[in-house]
Amino acid sequence: MRKILCLWAFVMALCIPKDVLAQQPIRVNCGGPSYTDSKRLVWQADHDFSGGMLNFRPANVTGTADPTLYQTARRNDSTVPATQYNFPVANAIYHVNL
Repeated sequence: MRKILCLWAFVMALCIPKDVLAQQPIRVNCGGPSYTDSKRLVWQADHDFSGGMLNFRPANVTGTADPTLYQTARRNDSTVPATQYNFPVANAIYHVNL
């Protein structure tokens, strides 16, 4: 049974497009500076955006080990163009978390 599961996992890995495996995560601290979180993941300073307005909330954020990531953002209203991010990546299928 163990050999069958290993073979199945190997075959499934071959079915994933190479571009998906090669792309490194893009982490951006929207509206803020670069930041290294509690898991030692590096978030880049806000970049490659157009539109939107900077929104800063110096409030005490609870329920997270990284409250700094939740104090800045880009927001939209009727006076500015909508926020858009444009990251140059290879043409492929991607999984995106916002």
